[in-house]
Amino acid sequence: MNGPRRVGVFYGKGRTFLDVLKSIKSHDPAALVCAIVPAAYPISEDEIALTDEILETDRARYGARDIVPFLRFIRQLRGARYDAFVILFD
Repeated sequence: MNGPRRVGVFYGKGRTFLDVLKSIKSHDPAALVCAIVPAAYPISEDEIALTDEILETDRARYGARDIVPFLRFIRQLRGARYDAFVILFD
């Protein structure tokens, strides 16, 4: 493996998002963390301090009628080639 690990963290409601960011940085301080948040998400100063990159989705939610934007988003995630990917569910 070359360079630091790239970790993508997909937002989930609640305090767990900040807890996960803290946990990643405490276990692997050199990791490059990308917070993936919904459109217009008010990311806190604490969350900003724990991330190296913030990726905002083009929609707050994806539904059955949003298949093209959803597939575009999936391609973007695959293209980022994260070493680890964390998905939080509410």
